[in-house]
Amino acid sequence: MDLSKFESRIPSSNFMDQNSQYYHFWKWKIGIEKDGKAHILDNEHRANTCQKLLDILPGWQTWRGAKCHYRDVFPIALRNIASSYAKVRQYSLLDFNEIPEAPLKKIWHELGCVKEESGARRIKGDYCIISICKPLMFLWGQTLAFDSENRKNIRLVSIPRKARWEFSRWRNTMIGLQRQLLSKPEIVYFLTQKSIEVFNTNFLTPYGRCLDLYYLNTSHRKRHCSQ
Repeated sequence: MDLSKFESRIPSSNFMDQNSQYYHFWKWKIGIEKDGKAHILDNEHRANTCQKLLDILPGWQTWRGAKCHYRDVFPIALRNIASSYAKVRQYSLLDFNEIPEAPLKKIWHELGCVKEESGARRIKGDYCIISICKPLMFLWGQTLAFDSENRKNIRLVSIPRKARWEFSRWRNTMIGLQRQLLSKPEIVYFLTQKSIEVFNTNFLTPYGRCLDLYYLNTSHRKRHCSQ
């Protein structure tokens, strides 16, 4: 990780673009969750959250190429992960190793099942990483999307090129990224300050989204930032 690259990529990305889908979703999330009581998957807000994501995620190719019924299964998945989300939502990527595994595994399986043709849980838990992490990048902000460009550009031994991951692979990769960030306090400071500047609050910094943009190459980033 290099601070100069963050400085050049983040300000020109859709993380900073107030016309972008991610900006508007994250701003909306902050308005609901900033007092620490309500959250976007509670009974009052879940339907609205689901509709917003169903309006956005297909355009981000979240369930591309699958013979699944995501419009039927995704709302069920969000309902099923609501209590688990409530347990992890205040942790950041910087605290990832402290998050209990049980709620993370629940989120993993429920979101992973959405892209399965039958909507059923896989015994090994090897799901399409994008189908889990793109929704979670919006909901929580601490994971990357892990699309093909991310997987190619992240320089960690544990990163496989294949699209199907098991939970342990994702968790170990996230811990590796946590360690990288913690070893670069100047980058953490830069991203935190940018988040405060853009959203006018010290609410949870979406480190995962920042890293998602950082690890996109130039040609892919131009396309991705139009979303």
